[in-house]
Amino acid sequence: EKLRSVFIVGKAGTLTGGRGDVMLPSFFVKQGTGDVYRVDNCLSRDDFPKDFPFRIHTGGPMLTVDGTFMQNDDVLTYFRDHWGALGVEMEGIPYVRAVAQAVLRGRISKKVSVGVAYYASDAPLQGDTLSMPLGDTGLVPVYAVTEAVLQRIGGLDQ
Repeated sequence: EKLRSVFIVGKAGTLTGGRGDVMLPSFFVKQGTGDVYRVDNCLSRDDFPKDFPFRIHTGGPMLTVDGTFMQNDDVLTYFRDHWGALGVEMEGIPYVRAVAQAVLRGRISKKVSVGVAYYASDAPLQGDTLSMPLGDTGLVPVYAVTEAVLQRIGGLDQ
């Protein structure tokens, strides 16, 4: 009864931007089945500083795959061009499904806010993969996402 929010935060490969960008999806699509899982993402561009040095991508889905190693450019390009996929990741759908099932079973309130944010650890369509060191490029987006989540949590009681 006291749960007010659930946040899913992670790293993913971006299909629309570059390393360090942030992706705030509005739904997930499962590769292989085309299953769609909607999320009313409470996070938005407004949750990030105006001087954030990377781009923030919103409005599209994240592509959930069983393994990123098996992906190829043709598949990723298809989902970017036909679905508007922001990025590719591996765990989003199970988390979103678990939240939806908890709501349906009455274990958590329908009023629970759900936020989803990924920072781009790589850009596979640009040849920028995890085999290249991330260095400190990941620090700014990780901190920005963390701060956005903490600000949302702190603001839920107001």
